[in-house]
This record gives sequence, C-alpha cells and structure tokens, in this order.
Amino acid sequence: MAQWRACTPVNQERMLDTDDLNQKSLEAALAQLSAERDALRDELARASAAIAEQRQAEAELSAAKRNLQGVLDSATSGIVAAQAVRDAQGRIVDFRFTLANPMSERMLFRTASEMIGRTLLELFPGNVESGLFERYVHVTETGEPIEVETFYHDARLEFWLNVSAVRVDDGVAITFTDITHRKQTEREIEKRSSELAREKAFAERIIANVNTGVCYLDRELIFRVANPVYCNFLQMPREQILDRYLFDVVPGGEETILPIFRAALDEARPHYVEALPFAYYTPEGHKRMTYWDATYLPMKRAADGEVEGVLVLANEVTERIENQRWQRERMATLQQIAAQREFAERVLNNVPAGVAYLDRELVFRFSNPVYAHFIDKQPEQIVGRYLDDVLPGAVEQTGPWLHQVMATGQPFENTNYRLTTYESGGRERYSYWDFIYYPD
Repeated sequence: MAQWRACTPVNQERMLDTDDLNQKSLEAALAQLSAERDALRDELARASAAIAEQRQAEAELSAAKRNLQGVLDSATSGIVAAQAVRDAQGRIVDFRFTLANPMSERMLFRTASEMIGRTLLELFPGNVESGLFERYVHVTETGEPIEVETFYHDARLEFWLNVSAVRVDDGVAITFTDITHRKQTEREIEKRSSELAREKAFAERIIANVNTGVCYLDRELIFRVANPVYCNFLQMPREQILDRYLFDVVPGGEETILPIFRAALDEARPHYVEALPFAYYTPEGHKRMTYWDATYLPMKRAADGEVEGVLVLANEVTERIENQRWQRERMATLQQIAAQREFAERVLNNVPAGVAYLDRELVFRFSNPVYAHFIDKQPEQIVGRYLDDVLPGAVEQTGPWLHQVMATGQPFENTNYRLTTYESGGRERYSYWDFIYYPD
C-alpha cells in the first residue's frame, strides 16, 4: 500500500473509503466462515449422534441375538426354523432348514450343520405320514399357528411329540417336545383302569351273589354299597338305602350298633358280633326286632392306612334265635356264619367257602385257595383246566346240574351229595359236598 501510494498520488478521502470497504468485506467473509463453521459443527454433532444411535442399536441387536441364542441353547424343547421350498407353480414342496438349537440336535440325532441347508423331507420323511408336513404348509400359507400331539416314526426315529408351529417370513418356526414317557404312562393308566374295572365288575358279581348281606358305609356312616341280600334284610329297595345316613335308613339302632361302628373306625380293627339284637321301624311304621351275626371290617386307604369306612357283612339270625328246636338248621346256620366270617376277613381275595368259576365249556377260570384245598390242589393246578381233568368223574355226576343252571339261568343247590372221583392210580375217592351253582 505504501509503495502504491508513492507511485500514484491520491487524495486522502479516497484512501479512507477503500480501507473501509476492505474491512467490511473481511468482516462479511469472517461471518460467513463462522456460519459455515457453526453449520459444520451442527452437522458433525448430528453425525455423531447418528453414529451413537447406530452403535446403540447395533449393541442392542447384538444383545438380543445373544439373548436369543441363550434361549435357544438352554431350551428344553427342540426348536428349528425352515424356509418354504416352492415349485414353479408356487406350491410348497418342502422346507429348508435355516436354524436348529442344541436340543433339536439331541432329539433328532443330527447336528445343526447336518440339518441347516438341507430339507425337511430329505432328512425326516416321516413328516408326510404323520401329517405334520401338511400342517406346516397350512401355517405358512395362512399364518394360523398350530399345536398338536402326534406319533412320529421313520427309519431312524420313533416317538410321540407335542409340536407347535408359527409362520416366520415364508416359512415356519417349529417347537417340539418328546412326550413319549407321558403317553406310555397314560396307556399304562388306561390299561390299569380297564383291569380295575374288570376286577371291580367281578367283585360286584360275587358280592351280588353271596348269601351274605354286604354293605359299606363311609366315616360319616353314609351308605355307599348295599347288595341285594342286605336290601332284602331291611325290606327296602337299594335306592332308598344308598347315600343316606345309617340311622335315617334304620332308626332306633343308635344304642346297639353305633358303638360298634365307632370302635371299628377308631380302633381300626375288625369287630365280630353274634346274635346282635336290633330293633328298627319299617317304612310302614312297624317295629321289628331282629338278631344279627355281623362282621365290621375297617377299610383302610392303601396310601396312608387311614380308615375311610366300614365294610359290614351281616346275616340275620332271627329265626335261629326264635326257633331253638331247629337245632340242625341252627348248626348249619352257625357253620355258614363261621364260613362267612372267614369270608369277611378275606373279603374277595380269600373267601371262606370254596368258590370256583367254570365257563360254558366246563373249564375252570377261577378257583380260590379254599376250593383248591378241598381237592388237594393249588389254584394254579386248577385254572385253565377242564373239570374232569381236575376231578375225574365229576362231569358225569355234576355236569347235568351245571348245564341246567346254564340253560335256565336259575341257581341250583344240593347238600350232602357224595361225589366219586378217581385218584391217579384209579382208586375211587368219596367226598361229600354242599353245592350251590350260580349262573353268570
């Protein structure tokens, strides 16, 4: 500037205007630079925030992936994912595995690397027969999830599965659990229930046909069982006895029989009573005095031994008490009662009388130990064998009665009958029997 002034003379006022213009331009340039700097700073701040948000999102995604992997690794069910494989017409013809967790490897006996990239039907063709493939197609096409229990088997695998599937993109995520043990348990329970039902029906037939009054009362002395003989004792139909309180059915017996029931329940041991006097009122209002021989058996729960009720086996012996002159009948009755007392102790497993069951072909299907003892055999030497093979000569002598009972459906009774049988050496053996044949 100094050199230019030396060469070019100018007036002082012009020089001042030029300096002022240059100052303003500089200030404007600086202001622009400052604004650009501020804009750049803002842009950098926004970029930094975006980078931080991106990093946070990536961290959250990574954590989610780790959590998902942890869930997959620790899951107690098999979990797999598969994408649909479609043909040229767009129909699903298979599924290609994209994921398999460790439990699926253990359940399917294949590693994840052996499954991923390969197809469902290639590795597990049993999905067609089990109907699972069709269900997976339905889930993929409709988006409707499923949960089913099914039996799966192929050349390598055989088990019951609980399977659930949901749609993921153009494919399915499948969760499956081995329920084979549960199914086996259910079948065992069903089998046992069926066996118990048969045993119960058999026991009920015996109870219904024995010559003893049988009833069962719970701890509240409510009738739960009453067989026809017992109902006949009380001269009441069964529906007027069951589910009713003892002394609503037979009022007036509190002093005589209530202490016996309480003793059986509280002491948890059997009680036997002979010629128990028992007065009660009939539905018509008439007082009736009766005498009973009865056995009171406390029934215990198998689980804890707690007494839950009393089984009563009773015979009314009023006629015996009132008619002493019928000594022979009295003795027979006492013997019957003694035998029935043994029956009460054994209930059905060891009845005190000889009990056997023959089918229409006269083949033994059941024999209790007492019956087997009568003929010097064990039950297993009797059951499944023809009558004449067990008791040679018995068919000729007793067969007509047996066939008569089967043909007419009516019981047959014979007392003091001499039965002739033959020992292995051909020697005759004579025994005397009281027979009662009941049709089944």
